[in-house]
Amino acid sequence: MDSASILGVAIVIATFTGPLSAVVVTRRIDNRRLIRERRLAVFRSLMATRRATLSQEQVTALNMVEIEFYGIRSVQDAHREVMAHINARGAPDGWNERHRALLTRLLSEMARVLGHNLQQLDVLKGGYYPQGFLDLDIEQQAVRRALIEVLSGRRPLAVSPAAPAPPAPFPPPPPGAAPAPPDGISAAAKLPFTDNGWLFSITFTGAAGSGFGMLVLHRGVIAGADIAGATYDGSYTENSATQALDFQITMNVPAGATPVQTGIALTERLACQLPDPFRKTI
Repeated sequence: MDSASILGVAIVIATFTGPLSAVVVTRRIDNRRLIRERRLAVFRSLMATRRATLSQEQVTALNMVEIEFYGIRSVQDAHREVMAHINARGAPDGWNERHRALLTRLLSEMARVLGHNLQQLDVLKGGYYPQGFLDLDIEQQAVRRALIEVLSGRRPLAVSPAAPAPPAPFPPPPPGAAPAPPDGISAAAKLPFTDNGWLFSITFTGAAGSGFGMLVLHRGVIAGADIAGATYDGSYTENSATQALDFQITMNVPAGATPVQTGIALTERLACQLPDPFRKTI
């Protein structure tokens, strides 16, 4: 075969194998780049969480080391020591320091494989994890343990009664303007005087049962309510002749309430003026 024929055969072979070789080389380069990117992702996660032992990101990255760095003996040996320390039963004194030292060695070996020049001392002393994050982790663990103990019956749930003070229904009187309590009111019905007026309890009985309520007297105005949902509005004046109080009270009963006098729920709102005997019984 002469030189021209050899040259022709070479050209034909180059024509068919050239693109194929280019594809193979490109695929190998892409595979190496992909492997490096995956290794860098694991390395970055461990570096970012090297002070957060309980971080989910660190746990995931540690579990991926033996896959992404498969076949690299130095990294696998360092990773094996870290996992043996983590999976050991109990937490003896110095556990955290030992864990950080082993993790530092692992990160140093990974950095060497990836071409990063990192000093072990820089890895060991570096990193930032705010004290607030650490306090939050400790508090969450304490709350979780306490909740488990309560739900499992090992710890009682303490309950104590507490009720907010009701708001004042009227503004307080100016200094020196509060009159003395009237003498014509029964001591059994009259409660202690406050800055917002006098409090009176009322009781009533009917064919369907009994009930009670509360009235507030302040500067000639009467306001109150009872357990059935009725409200009381009116006024009072001092009677100088009898040394008692004259009441004018209107009772408003909402629809759906059940008066003790009948025991039948009202179909519509009822408003009525209370008679004089009501005043005499207070």
